[in-house]
Amino acid sequence: MCAGGAWGPCVDARDPEPETCNDRDDDCDGDVDEAVVRACGQDVGLCEPGTERCVAGAWGPCEGGVGPEPVELCDGLDQDCDGAPDEAQPGEPLDCVAPHASGRCVQGACAEFRCETGWLNTEGAFANGCEHGCGPAIRGQAAAQTLPLRAFAFAASDAHAVLAYLQAEADAEPGGPLTVLFDGVEVAVGDDMVVTRYVDVQVVAAGDVFLVVALARVPRDDDRLLLARLRADDDGVDIDQRFDSVRIPSTPAVAVRVDANGGPEALVAFGGLSPAQTADPLLDDDAALVGLRVDLDAPGLVAAYEQIEDPSQPQITSWHRSAVAATSDGFVVFGESLSLLTQTFRLEAYRDDGMGWIETGHASGAGHLLQEAPRTARRGDVVLLASRGSRRADLRVVPYTLGVGFGNAHLTDLGAGTTEPAVYATDTGFVVVAGGPGSFQARFHDAAGLPLTEAMVTAIRPPGDDQASLYALRVDASVTPPAAAWWVQSGQDRVSVQTGALTCE
Repeated sequence: MCAGGAWGPCVDARDPEPETCNDRDDDCDGDVDEAVVRACGQDVGLCEPGTERCVAGAWGPCEGGVGPEPVELCDGLDQDCDGAPDEAQPGEPLDCVAPHASGRCVQGACAEFRCETGWLNTEGAFANGCEHGCGPAIRGQAAAQTLPLRAFAFAASDAHAVLAYLQAEADAEPGGPLTVLFDGVEVAVGDDMVVTRYVDVQVVAAGDVFLVVALARVPRDDDRLLLARLRADDDGVDIDQRFDSVRIPSTPAVAVRVDANGGPEALVAFGGLSPAQTADPLLDDDAALVGLRVDLDAPGLVAAYEQIEDPSQPQITSWHRSAVAATSDGFVVFGESLSLLTQTFRLEAYRDDGMGWIETGHASGAGHLLQEAPRTARRGDVVLLASRGSRRADLRVVPYTLGVGFGNAHLTDLGAGTTEPAVYATDTGFVVVAGGPGSFQARFHDAAGLPLTEAMVTAIRPPGDDQASLYALRVDASVTPPAAAWWVQSGQDRVSVQTGALTCE
């Protein structure tokens, strides 16, 4: 107000003030709520503070910060920003979870690792959990209470299972009667044949078609080779069988595959002479490696003998311990021979290239490279052979790569009473199962057939009587998860061959 020609004091005026978030121009510069910000969020753990900006008198979202995560990870860090790392709820420890596995978080790492029953961790890592199932899923329970057994074999499909075994009779002669169970029900295989005493039996499956191969020794005569094809039909089980007179000093081995036309075929291999060769007096009884190719899809049981190794070669005096593995385009046959010239044993591999059999690898030694016919499994181009070694307490594993040859043998001392091993392929490599009375051990090999660390050794036990002694195991990996059968003795004269789930510890 003007008084006496001079302006008086300013009354009721408002001076500029710092801008606040109120939708007003507090600093009187013509702009409303400009450059008004404040910190937001947390500065604890992995959280980082951000910034909120004022817009039209209201605070906007928090920008540029890092907020808490809803799930805490086992890494020693505080994802939920509550001031404590690696805990589920405040004050509660964090559980680790992976497929078919669990554990407890300890100092930023998953520990106390446990697989679900029926699953194995073949890699030793927690991230992908326990990736290999060891429990079978097959119909029925095949079991037999018998006197002590000499041999047994087992194969399964998704719907059926075949179990064959030889009963060791009380007399001193080797071998015994053959019993074959289809889904736990005994079927007539070999009953109408002249020979009733067998020394070995093998079973393979191609889908729901099964092939039983049994060897009979006949005093003062040629041996007998029984082939029986079993298929389920509306009336029960359809059986086709044949009985050949052959000279077989070594146990036959068999494998099955699907041929180029989509039909199943099998190859039986042994060291000996085929029916055509037995009439030749110039040939030794055991100086040949012979294959018998079986068409499992034909109306009848069609089989033809093939010569794998030339029996006229003078450097070979005998063949021992054969094995067969199926490949994508044929078969690989393995046999151990004894050289007459060098007196050394030689493990050889022969592959069918479509034009005939050719040798594709060998390994030599002064003694038996394998104590008995090896078990085999193939994964890609690698075949793993497993057998007891020169000492029955040894487990010998030999890798063979198609197109390359044999790798170094790996020998492990499993102690007295070591059983014949079982070997099968997994998604990541191979599992070899062997042991003695009491329990089996699973030993893992990588995709190249090389053994993994001893930490990968896992105990495998069948459920039931913990006091029973386990003597042998057969695994069929053609179904998922692999099906299995085992031989258990729970008393002096009470023996059973059973199929069912295995427990991995």
